[in-house]
Amino acid sequence: MNEHREHFLTTSIRMYSLYQTALSLCSVKRLNELIDALLPHCITAMDVATACLLTREGTIHIMGNKLRDLDEEYLRRQSWQASEGCIHGNLPSYSSYLASPILQETKYLGTLIVVDKEASAFEVEDFKRMTNLATITATALGNVYEYEDLIQKAEGLEEDIKRREELEVQRLRQELEDAKRTQLSLLPRQSPQIEGFDIEGVCLPAQQVGGDFYDYVPLGDDTLAIVLADVSGKGLKSAMYAVLSYGILHAEAKFGILPSQMLWILNEDLQARIRERMNCAMCIATIDLNNRILHYSNAGIPYPIVKRGGGVFELKCNGIPLGMLKSAEYEDVEIELQSGDVVVFLSDGITDCPSKDDPEEQFYGDSQQLFSVIGGFDPNTNAQTMIHSILTDLRDFAGDNDQNDDITIVVVRVR
Repeated sequence: MNEHREHFLTTSIRMYSLYQTALSLCSVKRLNELIDALLPHCITAMDVATACLLTREGTIHIMGNKLRDLDEEYLRRQSWQASEGCIHGNLPSYSSYLASPILQETKYLGTLIVVDKEASAFEVEDFKRMTNLATITATALGNVYEYEDLIQKAEGLEEDIKRREELEVQRLRQELEDAKRTQLSLLPRQSPQIEGFDIEGVCLPAQQVGGDFYDYVPLGDDTLAIVLADVSGKGLKSAMYAVLSYGILHAEAKFGILPSQMLWILNEDLQARIRERMNCAMCIATIDLNNRILHYSNAGIPYPIVKRGGGVFELKCNGIPLGMLKSAEYEDVEIELQSGDVVVFLSDGITDCPSKDDPEEQFYGDSQQLFSVIGGFDPNTNAQTMIHSILTDLRDFAGDNDQNDDITIVVVRVR
């Protein structure tokens, strides 16, 4: 009776020990952590001097007190023989070894080996215990391999995403470069040299290229059209829309028609050609160079600012951007230019520039600084210097804020 009770207790303790071992080993996710936990347990549970784990890659991991002259290649050969079941034998310099395959169903994951039993030769109970350890190790090692495979796949996916992101960044950079070249190709190469007038312009593309452009279009011998445009959106698509607007403008601009009529023609043509939700803000001013009469029409551009004598006023004229509404109507404003007058055409990249002090609420166009700068112009100062004065004051107003929109200015100084 006592023998049965002792056997029952021994079996129960062994089963509980195996259960605790299984819980401990199967929670491990890394191979080095599994080896550090598994091999000491094998040495203790099997009462041996040395324990080894041969992985599926053929790497042998050894832990123990007696590692003298251990023939790893011999162990490796024996472990492959153990792929079908538990085997044992003798090693040089060691009394014995016991090897058991680590199998996950029929999939070979490695071999568990113990060497040099301390008390005596390996017995039947040792074979059972070794088989149980190998079974637990199979689950734990399978978990480790599965986790490492997932990590490898995740790292591969991360690398793939990173590579795709780098390619997308390169593509966007190339697109921005193409857009910037396209945009700059629309700008006039030189300013018009006209007696009695000093005319200069500048367009500074933002980091995220938009679609600003300006141009001078001769209409016969004695009329000049000044055009300033701002296409919605950013990048190459915006630049292409600007090219289209530029092309239609040059095709349709004719002597004898008013700026409002040009805008109407442009709007109808863009409405017929464009399917996407894009638009082009534009203003056109024609100057009768002999009579110094300026006609002006506007489709969504900030009002031009006129300095005359000691005063400054806006040339107010309203109209919606081109491409937004079919059959939109545009109006003309007429002004007779006088010697000393300065007319400043500008895009919303200037008026909407945020303040360095309050970038969410305060903008350059809402302050009086632009009027103060233009009002302070000396009529004898050239147009290029006037543009420089506006840009200098704008940069001081914006501080270190990024330039998020194109900045375009055209100055007409009447001598």
